[in-house]
Amino acid sequence: GSHPNYVSELFKASFGMMVLEYLTQHRLAHAQRLLATTDQPVLEIAFEAGFGSSSRFYAVFEEKVGSHPWLTGKVCASSGSKEVFIQKGVAEFALWVVGLEQLAELG
Repeated sequence: GSHPNYVSELFKASFGMMVLEYLTQHRLAHAQRLLATTDQPVLEIAFEAGFGSSSRFYAVFEEKVGSHPWLTGKVCASSGSKEVFIQKGVAEFALWVVGLEQLAELG
């Protein structure tokens, strides 16, 4: 078999990026499709797209897209048994929701 480093270099030469970066872009594209076409909660979309944690998803999304996932359309954040839908431009509320999600992860 081929050495993993050799295969990794072949991949980079062919696609212009490392395997992990390719997978991250693929996951992000899948998440963006779900955000645009479903009413699923952001956290559910993050995990369905293959991200291991909400913090990783938010960080990658903000870095690559330049905005928060809930500001891209009809996205919602789960709040117990009810869904709180966040419209574009309601950044203060969205940041408050993220703060609650981060506190829940710490607890």
